[in-house]
Amino acid sequence: MRVRKKKNGDARFEACKDLYIEFDKNAPEKLDLSALFPGYTHFRAEIGCGKGSFITETARRNPDIAFIAVEKVRDVVIFASEKVKEAELPNVLFICGDAAALSAMIEPKTLETIYINFCDPWPKARHAKRRLTSEGFLKLFKELLSDDGKIEFKTDNIGLFEYSLEEFPKAGLPRVMFKRNMRKISLQKASKSTVWKVIKQKFKLFAPLCVKKEKKTLDFFKLLWYNLSRYAATDS
Repeated sequence: MRVRKKKNGDARFEACKDLYIEFDKNAPEKLDLSALFPGYTHFRAEIGCGKGSFITETARRNPDIAFIAVEKVRDVVIFASEKVKEAELPNVLFICGDAAALSAMIEPKTLETIYINFCDPWPKARHAKRRLTSEGFLKLFKELLSDDGKIEFKTDNIGLFEYSLEEFPKAGLPRVMFKRNMRKISLQKASKSTVWKVIKQKFKLFAPLCVKKEKKTLDFFKLLWYNLSRYAATDS
């Protein structure tokens, strides 16, 4: 994902410094989550938090749970940390780094839920190992899950969806519950800004998703996403 360098990025990043977990990227060490989140005993993580709409709203709705938001692109995580700072949420911290480092940073069986929302599908076959739902990444995530933990994965990319259906069992996550959801929104002669406003209101946690024009007009938009959820960490 290419991201333009943000204006005043260094200053904006520094302004949210207290929300970032510092670590040595060359030799990451285990985190003491109890020290990072005093008073919290339940922990969840979002891998690839993007600009932070999901993690901010989810943390707001679950004040008794601590959240770790992982995003490797600094100029993207700036937006997410600013949202959390503005919302004054004490239960969110950020790791600005690669998800592959999590196995060295988080104790096994620590996380009750891992969220993967609309990650980069890496459509080229030679990049398959970079997909967050590849067998390699999923095995890493599985080790971090508590015995009754789960991975909640959502994508608007049908290729990644079908690929992921095969990868989860390979990683030892055989119990699958998934939904294919398609909804249509009809907006007569609506401006593009109005369309997006309605979509964000109706689907607050996961908007914008995959929105496609029909008949080359703004009259009908199709909202389509593929939702895989509740991948249990054990077979029981």
